[in-house]
Amino acid sequence: MNNSKKAGVIIAYAALISQTIFNVIFTPILIRSLGVAEYGLYQIVHSFAGYLIILNFGTGLIVTRYVSKFRAEKNHEKQANFLALSIGVTFLLFILVLAIGAVAYFGIDNLFEKSLSKIEISKAKILYIITVLNIGFSLFYNCIYGVLLGYEKFGVSNSTKMSRVLLKYLLLTILLLIGLKSIAIVISDLVVTIFLIMWIIRYAFKQLKIEIKFQYFDKKMILLITSFSLSVFLQAIVNQVNLNIDRVVLGVMTNTTIVATYSISLVIYTMFNSITGILGEFFLPRASQMVASNAPKEQFTDLIIKPGRLQYMLGGGAVVGYILFGKELLNIWVGNRFTGAYFPTVILIVPALIPLIENASRAVLNARMKRLVPSVMLIFASIIKIILTIVFVKKLGYLGAAIATAISIFLGDIIMVNIYLRNYIGINIARMFKEIFRGTTWCLIITSIIMLPIKFLIRDTVSIVLIKCAIFIAIYLPLLYIFSANEDERRLIDRMLKSIKRKYNFYKRLA
Repeated sequence: MNNSKKAGVIIAYAALISQTIFNVIFTPILIRSLGVAEYGLYQIVHSFAGYLIILNFGTGLIVTRYVSKFRAEKNHEKQANFLALSIGVTFLLFILVLAIGAVAYFGIDNLFEKSLSKIEISKAKILYIITVLNIGFSLFYNCIYGVLLGYEKFGVSNSTKMSRVLLKYLLLTILLLIGLKSIAIVISDLVVTIFLIMWIIRYAFKQLKIEIKFQYFDKKMILLITSFSLSVFLQAIVNQVNLNIDRVVLGVMTNTTIVATYSISLVIYTMFNSITGILGEFFLPRASQMVASNAPKEQFTDLIIKPGRLQYMLGGGAVVGYILFGKELLNIWVGNRFTGAYFPTVILIVPALIPLIENASRAVLNARMKRLVPSVMLIFASIIKIILTIVFVKKLGYLGAAIATAISIFLGDIIMVNIYLRNYIGINIARMFKEIFRGTTWCLIITSIIMLPIKFLIRDTVSIVLIKCAIFIAIYLPLLYIFSANEDERRLIDRMLKSIKRKYNFYKRLA
């Protein structure tokens, strides 16, 4: 891993940790500031408007792939023409988002008239308008962010992510203090998105010296981009169905309080996805180079295994830790009125672990421009999810929504996509899972067996729960190092520990 990629990974995890900390801190603050009902209202609107994100069509991924390709070929003319085409397409998508958003705006009254009051509907409309604008500008953000990844500026790209987190929560705090409530959330998102678009554009022109110049209409490239964009569009539909259909159905069929409770599960589920899936974006340039050089199929399997092992060590520990202590941590975090979010969260994160640990397979599919068939498979799974969500919510409430999502993940991401990866991409699925699970699974089992008596025999207080979590980590990490980590992973851990020790000694001398 080169220095840029190492710096990018470190900064990416720093940004993720910051995002996680702010989510943990601000979620109970938002619930108290907004009230349970208005927090649920915001979640409903966010989910309803979120479907416009499917119009992204993967512009960021396409820009990353082709900028990497043209840089490798040193074809500046084609790159300048391609970027001009990309920005033009992004502008058309921006207009489309606004147009569809305007049409959907007039359906809010009829859709939510039975579950929301007139005052709530009026506020929902304001939230919706600002959210739609943010989604539209996010298309430009994704497009130009793809340039940073294409140039392998991982340190800069992830510093941008870090800035987005810090600026958002700084502005959100100010707006909450002046009394804007739920509107503060959507305004802070919009302002920060526009600011970062301007900053990245400035960096791209001044530091990367990129050129944007339309010279000719490349029909062959447009056909390739259209095919790939269609697959990303279908994938985006799947993502939005998995993340938002639950809250929309619950919002229509139940009330804002139930939506608020289930949203806590989705907050944790989203954080879990981010923690284990962060390494994926770093492998698209490498996968593109392997495709260009006709690398053997087994090398693509190796490409997935290396990050997959690290993701499983982290994600497996998170899943088992949450199963053991999740209910107690929820009580500490958001209060006992939201401990009902525990079981839906378990149902969501357990099956989600499998597709997340093979996250780098998406880079392989993107590099080989083979996303269409897996996306169609996942659309089929999403249709099943929608039907099951409506049926299960009637009988089981938010627990039914979680079960429907878990079934969809199992059928689509675990069964169908892995069959495609094995039969049509040449990924050795059996070897991949064997290598990823090797050693770590036993470490998780042994840690759980040791922790069970500690969990049930000692009475819980806030400090005791935190001590139990610390004991879990103190047992799990050494077991990983001794029984699971290979030589490369041990060297990586040793370097990280030495780096932490040097920084600790440096700050100690300063003190």
